[in-house]
Amino acid sequence: MRFSPQGTETVDADGCCKVCIPRGHPCSLSSSMTVLESQGCKSKRPVNMTSCRGACGTFAFFSARLGSLQRSCSCCQEASTSKRTVELVCPDRSRIVFTYTHIEACECLKAKCSKPVGPFDEPHIPKGAR
Repeated sequence: MRFSPQGTETVDADGCCKVCIPRGHPCSLSSSMTVLESQGCKSKRPVNMTSCRGACGTFAFFSARLGSLQRSCSCCQEASTSKRTVELVCPDRSRIVFTYTHIEACECLKAKCSKPVGPFDEPHIPKGAR
């Protein structure tokens, strides 16, 4: 694998050709302070909520050697999580405990590449042939 200002140069899945994975925002953990709300009750203070954001090495190309499209897909997603609880205060001043999933780390993890679905994927049936 070789790195350049434009991206990461690597060899495709079947070893045939070089591909460039554009560099943008790499997969990473992002956080924001958010007031949690459930059943009309809210957290007293904003809670540090995390998410995964960024680009991963995903590509598709036609392999002449194999005579088909080759795909490699990965998604920026949670690699580890934990359960956390926060106390929510309701309008009637009662309190409830709310449990949420906190993302601890993000990674580019392999994902299933599916065939795109669009209007041109359907077989063409001429009018009157039905």
